[in-house]
Amino acid sequence: MLIITLVYNVIDGYKMRTLSLILFEIIMPANYSFSVYIVIVFLVSASRWNAYAKKIVSSNSSSIVINLSNYHQQHQFHYGVATAAYQIEGGNHADGRGDSIWDIFSNVPGRIANNDNGQVADDDYHKIKEDVELIKKMGVTSYRFSISWSRIIPLGYGRINQYGIDHYNMLINELLIQDITPFVTLYHWDLPQALEDMYDGWLSSRIEDDFKHYADICFRAFGDRVKYWMTVRCVYYICLLYTSPSPRDAHE
Repeated sequence: MLIITLVYNVIDGYKMRTLSLILFEIIMPANYSFSVYIVIVFLVSASRWNAYAKKIVSSNSSSIVINLSNYHQQHQFHYGVATAAYQIEGGNHADGRGDSIWDIFSNVPGRIANNDNGQVADDDYHKIKEDVELIKKMGVTSYRFSISWSRIIPLGYGRINQYGIDHYNMLINELLIQDITPFVTLYHWDLPQALEDMYDGWLSSRIEDDFKHYADICFRAFGDRVKYWMTVRCVYYICLLYTSPSPRDAHE
């Protein structure tokens, strides 16, 4: 299998192009070839970034933020931070949100170290302004966050939860007020539990219509302000886990 990767970076005012051609035999184990590929691409990309990194790093962290902000202004480079809904939001049953597969999974004793779960997490659901202020103080120019599908559509299909729409409207508006560009991930592993129970989630083609419906709602509600969208986070691992002999055991 021939894998061609174009690593295209705009660094220090001029354009760099790195074309990596990697040839793998089809008979090679998929995980091995993928790992080798990632390592090679990482090394090629890192060597290009190293020179630039030396220029932006100085004696204190504040100067790094300033220099990267300047770089963003000159080259449209987005320097930001990222989160996932289940990891930070909390408020798992606040204002009509439905359960996700992570709610159910992490609430089973012994599944997670110390029996931790995301019921409260960072309580970002109740601290939007404070958290956006923290992002602003870091000096970053963008923020990638994920939308909780079951906060928008509690069962994954059917009724829309307006409180969920209002929540993300508030977050997006607050980011824009602070001149922070929102990047939105539609799915970061928190499938509505109702869809898992109904037809095994991603194992069924029935999810196509439900995901499209969910995405359309998000585009209509937020698309006038959100210009950068990520469909599915780490789709490789989702496919790997769902296609293992026992998806539930694989998640464990």
